Amino acid sequence: MSEEKSIKFPSMNPAVSVISPMYNVEKYVSEFLDSLLAQSFQDFEVIVVDACSTDNSVDIIKSYIPKFDGRLKLAKAKNNTGDLGEPSNLGLALSRGEYLFILDNDNTITPDALEKLYSVAKEFKADVVACEKYYRVPEENWNNVNFRKNLKPYSNQRGGFVNEPTLITFDVAKRVQDCSGYKFLFPMWTKLIRRDYLMENQIHFQDILIQDMLTTSCLLYTAKRFVRVPYVINYYRVRKDSLYNQEREPLEQMKTYMNSLKVGFKCLNNFLNGIEFFQKNPEVKYAALKTYFFENWNMYVSKVYDKIPLYEREESLREEFGNIDNTPLLTLLFDVLFKTEKETAELNVLPIPSNFALFVTARIDIQLLSTSGDFQLLYVSDKKANVAKPAWLQKNGIGYQIQSYAGKLSINAKATVNGNLRLWLRGIDVRDSKDKSKRSPYWIDYTKLVVNDKTIFDTITPAWHDEIYAHNTEVKAGEEIKIQIDWQPHRSDT
Repeated sequence: MSEEKSIKFPSMNPAVSVISPMYNVEKYVSEFLDSLLAQSFQDFEVIVVDACSTDNSVDIIKSYIPKFDGRLKLAKAKNNTGDLGEPSNLGLALSRGEYLFILDNDNTITPDALEKLYSVAKEFKADVVACEKYYRVPEENWNNVNFRKNLKPYSNQRGGFVNEPTLITFDVAKRVQDCSGYKFLFPMWTKLIRRDYLMENQIHFQDILIQDMLTTSCLLYTAKRFVRVPYVINYYRVRKDSLYNQEREPLEQMKTYMNSLKVGFKCLNNFLNGIEFFQKNPEVKYAALKTYFFENWNMYVSKVYDKIPLYEREESLREEFGNIDNTPLLTLLFDVLFKTEKETAELNVLPIPSNFALFVTARIDIQLLSTSGDFQLLYVSDKKANVAKPAWLQKNGIGYQIQSYAGKLSINAKATVNGNLRLWLRGIDVRDSKDKSKRSPYWIDYTKLVVNDKTIFDTITPAWHDEIYAHNTEVKAGEEIKIQIDWQPHRSDT
């Protein structure tokens, strides 16, 4: 990465560094720069990082350099990855401001934007100052005077709005909860961020399509002084050809979104692992990861998922997720696929891709060892479970075979005679593709077994078809047996 060496800067550090990654925005960048020149607050620098533009964008930036009196810097990223992580990090490295404002150069800001945000930042000694609303303007109406006159603030946020600058409590669990309830905006261009805070917490930008959601999550869970403001300062241009809205085949789009989700999820997981609060509160960490997953899925993946033929998306999911070792991510993926199946009611279709069924389907063999009387299943919580009475389980007793991918299962059973109840936890029977006499070891991590309110185990207990977990218990005639079983996809380190 290199910068234009001919540009000189004043020696004093500015209050704000405006960082703006750029790629082929010749139609918009002049208006963006004009909105910066019009600021009532002038103690700022502008760092435009070009991601190998092929149009006239760079020349336009150069033509504006004299107008900024040495406050405009042009840098160039080595590669165009198609995402904005690399140029954003370069801008961060070159910045000298006390606070950072990362803006898209196809948008504009109000003349008092920097003045308002910086004033609040200084008053509250803020790590982050976050806006809650913005003006959303379709490109075809951008210059429509009448449309602008009637323009009203827009927000994806659901409630929790403030009427004045408000420092929110540093309660990480509450922030995770609020994040899942859409109480924050994700776009980086709605936030002013203290540079030293960003560096101290090692928050950088990932080269993925949906980086704002990832970075904002990191900010929310680490910023002790996070201030909400009611100011509406951004004009967001809704472009049909934007990075997010480019015309691509649905399958290609899904692959891009899925890869971004996978990489971002891993980055967030690693980031949270380094925070003591999440180490001590794994359930809150899982909630944070779950929120990140579903935000990505609902906002992007779901828009193209149903447009893709079943066999194509099966293959795509297998390629993207089939070989990863990330239990929380796989668990959430299965959850959303189950939900999608239920909503779309694809009859006679496995709710998850067949490639994944092997990794999540538990098999429970339950048998009453008695040559007389009867043994009945009264209740199986998973209505989609496959319940059978194979002949081999009827030898020396009465038995059932249950296969389920629900992740947890409650079973109620009843015997009419005294006897011994045998419970086997295992994986499904998958034969080797080359030698049908051999089985392939598809492991399942059982995480809990409770029988008649007695916890048998509540730690990860791996099993597959040929290496079972066995539990025996004595039962009495007329007694109702209650069994609870939890499991998850197998991790290679367990």
